[in-house]
Amino acid sequence: MDAKKVFLLVGVIALVAGAGFVIVKRMKLTPSKNNDSTVGNTPINDKNKVDTSDVEGKAVKCDGKDAIYIIEGGKKKWVTTLDKYNDLGSPEVTVISCSKIDAIQDGEKM
Repeated sequence: MDAKKVFLLVGVIALVAGAGFVIVKRMKLTPSKNNDSTVGNTPINDKNKVDTSDVEGKAVKCDGKDAIYIIEGGKKKWVTTLDKYNDLGSPEVTVISCSKIDAIQDGEKM
């Protein structure tokens, strides 16, 4: 292979590899002024507990996933079956970010 082709091939590989880094989104913990952190846009206090006050007592799920959780006492309780969901009175489900759901501490399964 001549030098021009090698140079072009290396350039294409570097371009593709660089695009891969741009596409991959990594979740970062970032410090805030009050020594709290965030996961995405979700605040986490100094006890590594996500602020769930906006969804406390609600049924939640994240977009693109079927799992439904009930938020109680700052923990997510997975509703494991449709019968259990119906037993709860089929509450309205609030869609929140997957990063927030992932960051909420697990509670007992329902």
